[in-house]
Amino acid sequence: LDDAATYRVAVSDFLYNGGDHLGPAFEGAPVVQTGELLRDLLYVSAQQTEGCIATEPLPLRVQEASCP
Repeated sequence: LDDAATYRVAVSDFLYNGGDHLGPAFEGAPVVQTGELLRDLLYVSAQQTEGCIATEPLPLRVQEASCP
């Protein structure tokens, strides 16, 4: 990689909006939207395959606890 070069990177809207704590990596980056959002496509796909979309928050699978 060249420190002086500019690179074009494609990412999902989830990552661009801070998912996986990557928000600071994209601060000030120009956005080019090329179509539907990935989350919208996944939602429609689940509906079409008779899938289930949870409407209530699911319980946490990983929780912090203090050591005894």
